[in-house]
Amino acid sequence: MVLTAGRAPEPITEITLTRSECFGPCPAFTATFKADGSVVYHGEAHVSHLGDFTATVDQYDFDRLAEAIDAVRFDELNDSYPTNVTDTSSIEIMVARKSKNKKVWAADIPPKVWLIARAMDAILAEAKGWKRIRKK
Repeated sequence: MVLTAGRAPEPITEITLTRSECFGPCPAFTATFKADGSVVYHGEAHVSHLGDFTATVDQYDFDRLAEAIDAVRFDELNDSYPTNVTDTSSIEIMVARKSKNKKVWAADIPPKVWLIARAMDAILAEAKGWKRIRKK
């Protein structure tokens, strides 16, 4: 947690989940959830939305996700959790605050990281108003 002089943690402004491919049908995408409820998404493989999109999520869901991240003390987690398994996907979660970003990469996914990633998957599944971003 980013604490300032004994006060509550700084608010989270963005939370990004990146899932990598594996040697099977693992979904590969990057989704950035923003504090205003907007989502920027890039689908790479084995997902229903391939390419670049925007969408929106319920503000309540973002706020609860941010609270969960603080509750599991995300800022105190290791930066990486490697594995010796070569055919597994990995995830990366990046939490942005005004003065600091914290990124955790995991192939051997610890429970706290797994819970946050699964919550993000569930929120993403309920996203609305998908719009393709047109490249210029």
